[in-house]
Amino acid sequence: MKKSLLLTLLFLILLFIFPSLSVKGAKEGLLLWFNTIIPTLFPFILITNILRELDGIKFFQRIFGSIIQKIFRTSPNSSYPIIAGFLCGYPMGAKTIADTYDGGYITSGEANYLLTFCNNPSPMFIINFIVLTNLNDTALILPFFVIIYLSTYLNARIHSLTYKINTPNSIRAAECHEEKAGFFDRCITSSFELLCKIGGYLILFSMLNQYISKLPMLSEINKIMISGFLEQTTGITLLSQSALDIKVKIVLSIVITCFGGLAITAQTYSVIQGKGLSIKKYLLGKVLNALLALILSLIYVFFIYD
Repeated sequence: MKKSLLLTLLFLILLFIFPSLSVKGAKEGLLLWFNTIIPTLFPFILITNILRELDGIKFFQRIFGSIIQKIFRTSPNSSYPIIAGFLCGYPMGAKTIADTYDGGYITSGEANYLLTFCNNPSPMFIINFIVLTNLNDTALILPFFVIIYLSTYLNARIHSLTYKINTPNSIRAAECHEEKAGFFDRCITSSFELLCKIGGYLILFSMLNQYISKLPMLSEINKIMISGFLEQTTGITLLSQSALDIKVKIVLSIVITCFGGLAITAQTYSVIQGKGLSIKKYLLGKVLNALLALILSLIYVFFIYD
């Protein structure tokens, strides 16, 4: 509690000392949320909420359960959060894990295992924002996909070594007694509640990035790394605007994307808090994912990239 109070007071002091930077950071975070996050994430959040209400987890289990079980050493019920985590982008993987666990389809052990690799950047984010908008090279689309998702898979396999597989009979899906009438309104309300949380964290970390950008003692690459560590989109944007070699840009873009940044960590915590799931295991998974991505990207730029 004392640490939180001190951080809050420090942030308040920064607001008074650097009012123009605070406003600029808030504006940039708000615009990113309004122009990018809402149109990108809202459809996915709404659809996943509807699927949860209509018991779509069982549908995913029947169609993809056996395949997902063999690939990731999970129970068939994990097919829904795994697919969502790879396709929908941050923090939808964590949200669907929490929903699946909350519904009684998976155990807490399996949910924590899924957290280590199921919260990932979406394919559209990789293509549109990183490769096309910032690096401006369509030839990098396939290498980025291979490196990012291969490192995620290797991360899952490493964590699976310490995870005990649940048998299907050990998990009983909870019965849903909630009134189905008006479920669509609930889905919309829940979707915007999550979007508002994401927007708040984006604005906060965008302001912090503004303060860091004015620190005179930091080199350009250190500012980029700290910005990416805090919030990935800001870090990748600064990276693309820098004079660094393209190979350095490729490696750092991949590492920043795989880690996700503390803003994504905060968003992830907001959707799993109160569920008994571990944010520490999530962070451990993201750090390992970033290290594996670093190794694979270095191999790519030194031996394959031309």
